[in-house]
Amino acid sequence: MKRIIILVILVVLASAPVFAERPPYRFEFNLGAFVPSMDTQVRLDSADGQAGVEVDFEDNLNLDNSKVVPLLQADFWFSKKHGVSLIGFDLSRESTGPSTITFRFGGTEFPADLPLKIQFDTRVLALTYSYKFFNNEQRSFGLNVGFNINDISVGIASLDDQLGLEESAEATAPLPTIGVNGHVMLGKKWRFYGTLGVFALSYDVYDGALTSLSGGFLHQTFKNVGFGVGYYGFNVAVDSEDEDLLGRVRYRYDGVVAYLNLRFR
Repeated sequence: MKRIIILVILVVLASAPVFAERPPYRFEFNLGAFVPSMDTQVRLDSADGQAGVEVDFEDNLNLDNSKVVPLLQADFWFSKKHGVSLIGFDLSRESTGPSTITFRFGGTEFPADLPLKIQFDTRVLALTYSYKFFNNEQRSFGLNVGFNINDISVGIASLDDQLGLEESAEATAPLPTIGVNGHVMLGKKWRFYGTLGVFALSYDVYDGALTSLSGGFLHQTFKNVGFGVGYYGFNVAVDSEDEDLLGRVRYRYDGVVAYLNLRFR
């Protein structure tokens, strides 16, 4: 995986000609709020090879299936055809309450109706390089390549410390994505944009697939300031043989994004 990351960085640096024509705005920042709905299933197997039970963290363990989180995105364009984008947000959640099922998680069995403390932390950082086949104020179309890095930490523990029932797991997965992106102007002020990314992964201790989709409308209210509303969705299913997260994760989040757009030359 380290070799893949280094290769992408080298491609970005090598494909950005120093004397290329510059776009009207080299820097863009989006500051906003993301309101995703989330669906989470995790199976944690034990180190001795005993399979766990796939648990739905929203339906079975009382995790909220929606929340409002701040979102930050930064874009930098080397030229009219080459640019990079960085987006980040934190979807961490926790809850307390009884489980609705008896299940084995890792090496521990948790009985139904036992009061539990649940933690599911997810921090997302997506780095994307974009190459534009054409790019002007009216429209653009290009290819994406990048990584959607999901830092995941899971913890389940009984509220009664005397029982000593507790299991946890964590992993940081740099999941690669390949896709397309573009925009088209709708009149003088409105811009419609969209991106699509997919990837199937079978590498080292990970095996799975992911899809990502975003789109929306931006109103360029002032020369350097605009307002946007859109949609962002991500879906991943990964089987892992990592000793820190041995099992399967099926994870989806998608919802509305509203943001302030700032542009600088």
